[in-house]
Formats: sequence, C-alpha cells, structure tokens
Amino acid sequence: MSSFAQAIVDKLNADATLLSTLTGKAHNFSDGGKNGLSRIQIPGTFDPTTGLIKPVCLVAEFPEVADNQIVDTQTGYHSTVTQIVMRIWDNGNKSYDDINTCFNRIYQLLAYQQVPGAFQILFRRVLRDRRDPLLKDAAYYEAYFDVFGSLNF
Repeated sequence: MSSFAQAIVDKLNADATLLSTLTGKAHNFSDGGKNGLSRIQIPGTFDPTTGLIKPVCLVAEFPEVADNQIVDTQTGYHSTVTQIVMRIWDNGNKSYDDINTCFNRIYQLLAYQQVPGAFQILFRRVLRDRRDPLLKDAAYYEAYFDVFGSLNF
C-alpha cells in the first residue's frame, strides 16, 4: 500500500513558490503525534520567538475504499478512492491572506494531477476562515481532495 499523503507532502514541499508562503512546510499527519501537530514532533512549525504557529499544512489520508466505477471480477481489479484532508494553519493574529495564497497554490499543484500509484486527484471542497482553539485560535482552512487509484486482488 502506497501512501498518497506522503507523496502529496513531498510534492508540496518540492514547490518553491508554495514554500515562500508556507514557511512551516507540509507534513504528514502521522508525523505529528496523536494530536496531529506537536511542537516536539515537528518543531519547525512554530515561531521560536513568539511560540505561535507558522503557515503550515498537515496532510491526513483516510483508508482507501472501492468506488465501484470500474470493477473486473475476472482479474479482481477495483477502482478506488482515498480521501485526503489538509489543514492549512497560520498565526491567529494575522488575516487569512497567507492561508488563502497557500490553498490556491496547493489547488494548482494537486487538482487534476497525479501522484505515484494514482490516476488523478480531484478537489472536493474547502472550509474557509476557521479558528482552532487548541492552537491559540490559529486561523486555518480545511481542504478535501480525492485520490483515485486501483486495487488488484
């Protein structure tokens, strides 16, 4: 089983345009510990002077499921979809401008594109202008993408 989340993190972190704004970089949810984001697990995501979160993206992958669009009972081939959820945070004292810039670039990098082991990534939705009380009311967007792939049994 490949990790689409890690492939997406690698793709995002390879883009200099995105990283000019996303200074805390993109990270796989599994790297952040049980709460998803930790100063200990991923210290570069927080400003060492203020202690507040930098612009950062955390990518989580949900289990791959059959989407039943293509099924071949002879070969055991099944088309699948894997939901990817990203949170793009920034310091709660700032506006949502940097988050919006990051989201727009992430959309350009992922929508209708491929990562290894997948056919195509499609955008699902974005929840904008949110606040995270666990991170001193850090501002965030939550973006959803679907990665289409296949399984053979």
